[in-house]
Amino acid sequence: GVQTCALPIYVVFYTDIGIDLESKYLSNLRIAPIQIAGYGHPVSTFGSTVDYFLAGAAVENQNAKQHYSERIVLIEGLGIHPTIQKLKTPQAKNKMSNDEVLINCAWGNLKFNFPMMEILNRIMQTTKLKVKFQFLPGGAGLNRANNLEVFKLDLGEMLGEEHCQTVVGQSYENYLDAISHGTIGLDSFPFCGFQSVLDNLTMGIPVVTFRGERAHSRISSALLETLGMEELDRKSTRLNSSHQIISYAV
Repeated sequence: GVQTCALPIYVVFYTDIGIDLESKYLSNLRIAPIQIAGYGHPVSTFGSTVDYFLAGAAVENQNAKQHYSERIVLIEGLGIHPTIQKLKTPQAKNKMSNDEVLINCAWGNLKFNFPMMEILNRIMQTTKLKVKFQFLPGGAGLNRANNLEVFKLDLGEMLGEEHCQTVVGQSYENYLDAISHGTIGLDSFPFCGFQSVLDNLTMGIPVVTFRGERAHSRISSALLETLGMEELDRKSTRLNSSHQIISYAV
């Protein structure tokens, strides 16, 4: 049976709401007088049962209040404490020639979208380098039936099979090793990454990010700015030349 606390609950803090079904169900119940959400899933619940949203002053813009149904509480910094992996020898292992580039796309499977595919195509069209994309998608959906094969076929049709390699189902150590062979990383948009950006940086791979209006499209840019790497941040996905994405990082 379900065990409940014998003591009264006055405050509940949800590190994320929306990633799993349990958080969605629980957040719609008034189990405490004060209920708070955080950046584990950096979007508003737009519900009536969550009172506050704990956010980072370095992430949000001046219009932040418009993006939340909750009362936003800004704290100093990113509003989230990143976990940095302690590795014995974290270093890039790129073995590409001077005229080749391997771009890490460590995006969750729900973060792939047509505008991002257009950007990847523009990169290939506007650079003289030989471009290959290394996709490291996460998400359980790719493990169902033949979803992974269909996913690979779609990428091949949009970008050309010779420009794509996909790494899935690896241990975390092997995933980091795959990242270390990249030349640069490219963050997703409009829903950006965070841990995936840290993973690239941990392995010595610079990452180009894009900045939008809401936290879910700003937090990776804020991370780079905090680390003093704001030159890798694009204010939007509009580029005069997609070759800039590569030139910023190389």
